[in-house]
Amino acid sequence: MTEIQPVYNVSTEKPWCCPRCGKQLGAVYRRNDIRHLRIEHAGLVVVVSMGAEVTCPSCSQMRTWHPGQEAMDELIEKSKRNIFKLTISPT
Repeated sequence: MTEIQPVYNVSTEKPWCCPRCGKQLGAVYRRNDIRHLRIEHAGLVVVVSMGAEVTCPSCSQMRTWHPGQEAMDELIEKSKRNIFKLTISPT
């Protein structure tokens, strides 16, 4: 019997949470430089690579996920860290 390996690296997943209550709705990971959203609900696993609207089961807040937005958020966060390093480092 062969063992099924996941198609993503679990250690590089980032949680994707509800902005209102903070409950984790899914996880974002990268495969072949493409971002995917993995959602588990009622024993089913759904992988989204384009876009999705997800409703939080706790507070009914709807959240939209798009891989382009995820990439922009990551770039903004990296830019903030680099600017902080530049302002802190002694010159």
